[in-house]
Amino acid sequence: MPIKKSQRARYPADWDAISRRIRFERAESKCECTGQCGDTHHGAGRCNAPHGRHVLRHREEPWRWITSDELDQHRANGIRPDEWAYEATHIVLTAAHIDQTPENCADENLLAMCQRCHNKLDQPHRQRNARETRRGRKAIGELPGLGDDQ
Repeated sequence: MPIKKSQRARYPADWDAISRRIRFERAESKCECTGQCGDTHHGAGRCNAPHGRHVLRHREEPWRWITSDELDQHRANGIRPDEWAYEATHIVLTAAHIDQTPENCADENLLAMCQRCHNKLDQPHRQRNARETRRGRKAIGELPGLGDDQ
């Protein structure tokens, strides 16, 4: 996931190398999420979404996905893509901080995650930050003298 300029200083200078090592060496270019995102991955144990591949996700059951090779097999077996309600997605692996702390780059705090799992993991943190930002803006607007032409 892109790092905001305002947050860049919180990451170590070698973050790009750390991220690459986690995503491509340790995780072997596949999502390592085993439920940290809140999804059980429906008995599969691990998401395993493959980095850099185009996959088709089931619209109603997004944890279900197939690669284009598997789609060809489905077609050969007479299953039409529209019967399964596919949605095309390009998998991008990211390095996620489990504890939401960019300074904590210990291997046990990092997971290679596809964008779906990473976004689900970060969602509660983003919602909290958004609430605090709105609360802060409201407080500033309520301060006496602000907005006056004095």
